[in-house]
Amino acid sequence: KINSPEGIYPYLFTLTKRQLITRFRNKVVKAKFRNHLIMHWSERTNNTEEAIRASDLQGLLEGFVNQLPPRQKEIYLLSRQSGLSYKEISQSTGVSVNTVKNQLITASRKIKAKRPMEILFDKE
Repeated sequence: KINSPEGIYPYLFTLTKRQLITRFRNKVVKAKFRNHLIMHWSERTNNTEEAIRASDLQGLLEGFVNQLPPRQKEIYLLSRQSGLSYKEISQSTGVSVNTVKNQLITASRKIKAKRPMEILFDKE
């Protein structure tokens, strides 16, 4: 509360000082942020390179799938490409649900053992 006219000057001084400090702090933060952006920001993209790698990886995966035994390949493709459940694959192929699970596990392990990501990215 300001009770007298003499109290307005200290009030204005304190208010002005606080405003200046706030603005100074904001400018310091903005300057730090701007410097950080200048040092670390890059507008270049690797979309083409990423597309080529994705295409290469897809080709490797298809090659690995083609190396699977016929029954494993069929079950793997029905699961991964068609998105069928174990039960649906079982009905479609005429084998038990447990056989479908085992075939998928075996096929996945064979593909993972070849490590397509490492093969693709170790070319650099």
